[in-house]
Amino acid sequence: RPLYKAVSYTWGGQVPDRHIFMDGKRLNITKNYANLLYNFRNPRRTDAPKDYKLWIGSIYINQADNDEKASQVLMMADIYRRSRQVLI
Repeated sequence: RPLYKAVSYTWGGQVPDRHIFMDGKRLNITKNYANLLYNFRNPRRTDAPKDYKLWIGSIYINQADNDEKASQVLMMADIYRRSRQVLI
């Protein structure tokens, strides 16, 4: 099984008011995602998963592209099923 945890989310809601850099590009994210990313990799946690990755659909799926969203939605059940854990 792949070493990733999938993050479940709802569409809409919070306004992205934080940012991260991914592949050298600035990406706006919500406060909840910023907290999730910080807590997931917090070095003070003794159980901090060093070898896991997070799959966050709202980040990996281009939210401005309706065709991409439609095709990715069809794969989401498989993505969640193959993950080590689904975080809600």
